[in-house]
Amino acid sequence: MDRFVLMYYKMGLFTIPDMQLFVQAGEITADQYKQATGEDYVAPAA
Repeated sequence: MDRFVLMYYKMGLFTIPDMQLFVQAGEITADQYKQATGEDYVAPAA
């Protein structure tokens, strides 16, 4: 699924908050998040 998430983000179909949720759900890694968005992934405070 990760390649679809990254492809759809590049197409503008997903936002940064969407991408953060995908990291939390384990669909993409924090590394993939950074490669796609250019930002470091910061986990939300518990």
